[in-house]
Amino acid sequence: MKMLRYGLMLALASYGIIFAQTPYPMSGGNYSETFADIANWTNNFAAGTGANRWASVAVNATGTIPDGKKTTVTTATFSTGTSGGVQKGTLNMMFLATGATDNSSAAAADVFLDFTGRTAGTISFDWLEVANSTGDRKSSLRVYTSTDGTTFTELTAAQVLNVANNVVANGSISSVALPVTFNNCATARIRFYQHNGTGGTSGSRAKIAIDNLAITSTSSSPSVTVDSTSFNGAFGSIASGSTSAEHTFKVSGSSLTDTIFVTAPTGFQVSSTSGSGFGSTVKLVPSGGTVTQQTIYAHFSPNTVTSFADNITVSSTGVTTFNIAVNGTGISPSAPTVAISASPALTEL
Repeated sequence: MKMLRYGLMLALASYGIIFAQTPYPMSGGNYSETFADIANWTNNFAAGTGANRWASVAVNATGTIPDGKKTTVTTATFSTGTSGGVQKGTLNMMFLATGATDNSSAAAADVFLDFTGRTAGTISFDWLEVANSTGDRKSSLRVYTSTDGTTFTELTAAQVLNVANNVVANGSISSVALPVTFNNCATARIRFYQHNGTGGTSGSRAKIAIDNLAITSTSSSPSVTVDSTSFNGAFGSIASGSTSAEHTFKVSGSSLTDTIFVTAPTGFQVSSTSGSGFGSTVKLVPSGGTVTQQTIYAHFSPNTVTSFADNITVSSTGVTTFNIAVNGTGISPSAPTVAISASPALTEL
């Protein structure tokens, strides 16, 4: 059992899945990291103020550098000097990918963010070339985003490409838009990925340091969508005590803070299941603020002989209530038919 558990951990690590990170809740305000306490950060980002938002990335032989996934050096341990990986700088975090052959080495680290109830904004950071021994070989730093740790998409506007070693250089990446897939996503991650870039003639690769990392978001307004384009609210005449055929519409929601309530007026009933479960209310409980599109079934079930005209309502906290007009008429049940045959003719005796 112990060997099985160990093997599973190794397998997960090979895909870069890390257990220790605690995503920063963007609902608490914009994320900012100045690496003021990086001197106290420990290996695998296990301790130190702010370290728990970050995670190391294991060696992954699959893919092609620089795809954001293939790495040749683990960042589970902080490296030093001319060794590749992630290093503690002076109030910054440094990345180094070594090797004389271009695009042959890469190292990365991820920062985790929880955008639940938030609309993703932008990322900004400062960068700095840090001299690494001798030579002029170049390094590149790229930024990738992911919501699942499997598919990574590059933020091309955040590239820092082909920085030469021992050539003073610095700059700022300002307000690069984050992907819409981060909106209301609890499992967002941003990967800083350095690889030995293209160019230079001899010696070592440049280190690239990042600082003043800032990630923004805004509050997401709750939203409910009702698709009633094929819904016919006219149920016609139905005998009291009987039930009409089902008519349907669809409901979905995002950035929700509460349940969606679908409420039927007197004489009508709703359900989330065809043929069963009908009642006055359907409750659609969000998961992570989201209700995926759900079909709602409605029928007319009058219990009196009269006309009915009202609205099925769809409501949730912070959302304008939707009204779906319905009408129908309750009629008297048909009286049973009694057949009376003629009396046989009487024969006089």
